[in-house]
Amino acid sequence: MMTVAIAMQASIRDARELADRYPNVPLLEIEALNIVDLRFLGGTVWTDVRIRGHDRARWYMPMPSTG
Repeated sequence: MMTVAIAMQASIRDARELADRYPNVPLLEIEALNIVDLRFLGGTVWTDVRIRGHDRARWYMPMPSTG
């Protein structure tokens, strides 16, 4: 079973890999982004179902329906 710290690190890594595909969408994890006079601070409150296994992730977070 995955520990919380390992699950968080894996989630951050996966999110960064995904964010790299979209250069105009920054991922702010313990970072700040300044645009003109606005400062955006990024941090995450984690609820990661990976600590209970990948199979349960589908049950906890089903894909949203499109319509």
